[in-house]
Amino acid sequence: MAERTPEHDLVDLDDSQPIVLTGTPDALRGTLPLRNRSERRVVLRDVAVVDTKDSVGLRQGAGRFATTVLRPQQARTLPVSLAVDAKTPPGEYRLTLQVAGRERDLVVHVVETIAVDVAPNPLVIENRAEEKIGKTIVVTNRGNVPISVGEIGAVVLDDELLSCRSLRATAAALGDSEDDEGVTIPRMLTQLSREFKNSFESAGRLRVRNKTGRVDLQPGELARLALEIEVPETLDPRTRYFGRIAVYSTDLELVIVPFRAADETPARATPRGRRATTRRST
Repeated sequence: MAERTPEHDLVDLDDSQPIVLTGTPDALRGTLPLRNRSERRVVLRDVAVVDTKDSVGLRQGAGRFATTVLRPQQARTLPVSLAVDAKTPPGEYRLTLQVAGRERDLVVHVVETIAVDVAPNPLVIENRAEEKIGKTIVVTNRGNVPISVGEIGAVVLDDELLSCRSLRATAAALGDSEDDEGVTIPRMLTQLSREFKNSFESAGRLRVRNKTGRVDLQPGELARLALEIEVPETLDPRTRYFGRIAVYSTDLELVIVPFRAADETPARATPRGRRATTRRST
């Protein structure tokens, strides 16, 4: 029976340059050129990454690759991907790639990753303009570099009914004119712009204060932040408003919702089919 030739004697590997992987800790990617110089099919079952110094913290199962088949005389570029500990700092790391019974130098370039989680998100706030509202959020650093969360300040608000409110106000203002045929497009656009401006001004800004103070978070750490929130008095109590706070690459969404006190009497609805009478000056 003829003795089988070892795989490393059949597969060409370019040993002149190391294999290079680049990317974030969870998505390091590169390529490995291979060539089967024999006349028979070669199956590479043992391709692995070895980190003898435990410098990057290989994830379990992340240092091995799927079985690769090379047909006779086939040249193929094998995609190589690797995932390491999410907290691995940016930098260059030297590992070893074992393939076809031989070892290749593997250079890993880990790049900076900014990833922040904020919970709860969205943060729901009741429209209580006369009170300072307290809320607590949890900020988690999922990246591989330190971050700092400091003061927040004013947050611009968007009116959920901005377009509807402005269009209705424009129609009401122009519809009361005795000379409806004199309502031109420029006049309508001017009135509409005025109503949009009024809606923007009434929305105002939400005041958000970080009562906890500045918090520094290392990769993998989390912190609870106590917020003090003041709602503008100009908000319509029946409308929802939206805002957002930028926390590095993440947005903390804010939703201002209508608030009705327990002892507040709901407004009486007008019976169907009857229109409320209005007095008009002459």
